[in-house]
Amino acid sequence: MNFERKDSSYVLPLCVIIALAVILRFYEVNNNLWFDEIWTLIETVRLPFIELITSYKSNNNHPLYSLLSHLMITVLGESSFSFRLISALAGVVSVAVIYLLSREFGSRREALAAALLLATSYHHVFHSQQARGYTLLLVLLTLSTLFLYRAITAKERNTKNFTRIIHKGCRAA
Repeated sequence: MNFERKDSSYVLPLCVIIALAVILRFYEVNNNLWFDEIWTLIETVRLPFIELITSYKSNNNHPLYSLLSHLMITVLGESSFSFRLISALAGVVSVAVIYLLSREFGSRREALAAALLLATSYHHVFHSQQARGYTLLLVLLTLSTLFLYRAITAKERNTKNFTRIIHKGCRAA
């Protein structure tokens, strides 16, 4: 019984860190759009679905992000919130994924510290509130690193997860 309590003692701090990440990333996420966000909205996200997946108008285009944002705007309507939702969610998910990756290399305390650092990082919060594909790219890259490490260390012999995430990461870039 004591072992179970000690084993699950990290759950509450991790939930608090993730809740902090949610608060920081969704605070004022509905503010006015910046110029590059407006450009992304006009040049990529508003395109019809077929044109969205077949055109690549710029080197700074994030196809997977544009596709997901197009879906969010279709479902929730066009607003700053719906346009930035994917970035904010990816920012929160990346905090949990960095915990999992850090846990592979260190103790629970160290993994919690890494998650807390990412959750409160000014630059990460800033990019999580921008309607750009940077945080989505980060979460896919971190997931691919986690799955690659598990595949190499034989913790997970199945490399399908790694391959899927690498494919999605390449599509997001």
